[in-house]
Amino acid sequence: MVVELVQSTKVPFDPKMPGAGSFPFRAGVTLIIAAPDLDRRGGLREAEVRYAIRKTMQNERADRQRDYHLAMGMADGDVDDPNHFQANFGLLHQGF
Repeated sequence: MVVELVQSTKVPFDPKMPGAGSFPFRAGVTLIIAAPDLDRRGGLREAEVRYAIRKTMQNERADRQRDYHLAMGMADGDVDDPNHFQANFGLLHQGF
């Protein structure tokens, strides 16, 4: 099983210019969990976390996300629209 736990907060594009808008800064952890097996009596054993891949909320990570959004032109448009920062996979795959 794959479980994603996500934290999100709004971070300004430029802290000195709050009117420039903000972007969603995301971090969290992805857990890879082994499905529980049956024990000898037919009951379920506890599930086991096999891997935990974390992305922390550090300033360097926020800077990289800010640079990415700026490079992709995401500072333009309605940055308060929750769909503004969503990827359009239809464009990536050209309708396939």
